Amino acid sequence: MRYVKSIARITVLFFACRILRASEPMCLSRFDYDEKMLLKILRFEDALEKFDKKISDIVDMFDNNERKRNSETKEAVDKAKLDVKQIMEHIQQNISNVLIHDSRNIRTQLQEVETLRAKMREELKCKGIVSTKCNNIDKCLQL
Repeated sequence: MRYVKSIARITVLFFACRILRASEPMCLSRFDYDEKMLLKILRFEDALEKFDKKISDIVDMFDNNERKRNSETKEAVDKAKLDVKQIMEHIQQNISNVLIHDSRNIRTQLQEVETLRAKMREELKCKGIVSTKCNNIDKCLQL
């Protein structure tokens, strides 16, 4: 029985060594090893180039999106500046028109006041009314 256990242990040990040895890559010569390593390196380089291409595409996409957003923002800012400029010009025109209109109204009113003063002077002179407190008619008629 001991003999069978020994043979069983040797057989298990043999298969275990065989399995462990089988999982390692086998190279027949130095040239074979170099060839396998070069093929692995080439596959790795291809994968790296694909990865690099994908990263470059993503970076380009982000740059394009950023440029697009920047140009849209710049257009919006330019449009807003133009709108503000137009509004300011409109306000200036309105203010100018109001000031011109008001100055014309003031001139007209001043002319009417002067006309009324002149009429009152003539009426006072014609009637001979002179105020006891005012020696000068113009002082009495001042507003």
